[in-house]
Amino acid sequence: PLSNSDANSSGKFLLTPNPTLSGWNLTIPQDPKENIYISLFDMNNRLIYKYKVENISNKIFIEGENLTPGLYIINISSQKNNFTIKAMKL
Repeated sequence: PLSNSDANSSGKFLLTPNPTLSGWNLTIPQDPKENIYISLFDMNNRLIYKYKVENISNKIFIEGENLTPGLYIINISSQKNNFTIKAMKL
């Protein structure tokens, strides 16, 4: 799994702010030519939600306001790639 620093340094994705009180901004560095799916999991590997990104802009907001404080895993996947970022909710 990639950490935030790994994801950022590889030029793939950036998650800010992390930790957060209300949600995260996921920055996608380029316009992908395939569908992207964003999945949010809690630390017990329960799927909180899965979202298909159809109209990709540079930033996607991942809602976190109603989540319980703790660690979460955000999985970003496409047909060719799969990235995991650790996220913290305060």
